[in-house]
Amino acid sequence: MYESIEDLPYVCRINLPEAALRVYREAFNRAWQHAAETKTRFRTAQTQAWSEVRSLFERDRETGRWMQRTMELKPRVQTDAPRQRSAQ
Repeated sequence: MYESIEDLPYVCRINLPEAALRVYREAFNRAWQHAAETKTRFRTAQTQAWSEVRSLFERDRETGRWMQRTMELKPRVQTDAPRQRSAQ
């Protein structure tokens, strides 16, 4: 687990903006705790952390810098099927 963003791998610290570093650290630590006692714990946590970073940030094609994604609202898909109510 990483206590602070300064503890993150060098490749992360030199490439990602601070907000993305915080996302990476939180996602890694969450996955690390969840994958306790597995042989692939580190790899699983690392993969999950990068996945979360990529979902919120993207690399600028011209500069190569990571930037926060613009959140676009996707249109809802309408179906003819009735919605099921959840049990309460």
